[in-house]
Amino acid sequence: MSVVIKAGRVLLWLNLSLAALLLMLNIVLALPLITCSDVAPGVSADRIKKVNLGMKLEEVLALLGPPYNYEIAHQMHMMSCRNPARGYYDVKPGEAKNICRKLERIFADTAFCCEGYRNDLNESGFTLEYTRPVEFYAYPMLWVHFDHQFRVRSVFAKKYYWLDEPVIYSLSHEIDSNLLLIPGSKEMYISDWEFERTFNCTVQQPPS
Repeated sequence: MSVVIKAGRVLLWLNLSLAALLLMLNIVLALPLITCSDVAPGVSADRIKKVNLGMKLEEVLALLGPPYNYEIAHQMHMMSCRNPARGYYDVKPGEAKNICRKLERIFADTAFCCEGYRNDLNESGFTLEYTRPVEFYAYPMLWVHFDHQFRVRSVFAKKYYWLDEPVIYSLSHEIDSNLLLIPGSKEMYISDWEFERTFNCTVQQPPS
């Protein structure tokens, strides 16, 4: 009799363990389907769609507010460059008004670290990044790219999952055969409702 009772307890424990494991697996697999955004305070779906090609930096900052950070060019240095110039800057609280002045100083500086960086700076411009990654969740990313004259040359938004990062919005002068992009047009690759939900999401990044 005691053997049967023990066997029953073992079977019950195994069933409960399996159920708990399946529940945890379902939760883990479901997390990438939940959108959790860490978007700069001034950004919304409507404001993103109001950004146009050729807009000045000051106009974008007035519309979207300050970004989380900005990146200068593509950091294409020559192999012989011994002191590569810094290319990535975080925007700290209270520094938003200084973004324009800092960028103007960077692009006006003629003491380039190498010829490759000089060419890269003139060709690539800079990028404002208005979002940050959120671990374990699906999350949006938004970049506004500018030319060296401080005018918008493209806008791209993606939604990141574990193994995928589809473009959900684009605006560019360039032609992209993969996206079937029409130069100069605002292209939405998801529904308006989903786009608004992604960037107007009330769920913020969980505290670390």
